[in-house]
Amino acid sequence: MQNKKAQAAIEFLTTYGWAFMVFVGVIGYISYSFINPTTLIPDSCSFTEGLICRDMQITTNEIKLSLESGEGGDIAVSKIICDYEGVEAENDVAVDILSGSAAELSCDFADGTFRSGEKVKFGVQIIYTAPSIGQQLPKLVGTQMTGTVV
Repeated sequence: MQNKKAQAAIEFLTTYGWAFMVFVGVIGYISYSFINPTTLIPDSCSFTEGLICRDMQITTNEIKLSLESGEGGDIAVSKIICDYEGVEAENDVAVDILSGSAAELSCDFADGTFRSGEKVKFGVQIIYTAPSIGQQLPKLVGTQMTGTVV
């Protein structure tokens, strides 16, 4: 009598255990096949200090940033460096960003570096001075950004 109850319990656990594992497998397959987790990450374009990011556009070979001075005066940008998966794009620029207005800066990569619709995370470093507020030495600000390729 005892053996029949134990056997029934084992058969119950085995049968429903397999059914539960199949159910978990189907849910996992559906979630990773049809739902792309990277699409849930929001685009981010911000600096911790000195600069305000107004807009960002990423194409298959270029990252464009629309930046505004956050120093309280005019700034003079001398270099922008973008890093994507160990590949750096560096541009020496001479752009003055007037207080209250924005200017566009860009990094050029090899054509096809980014795929359309892809979510990418990259690093940006900008070197600038702010002579209008008495800052003559170059200042380096950097950040990580995330965006969707158009």
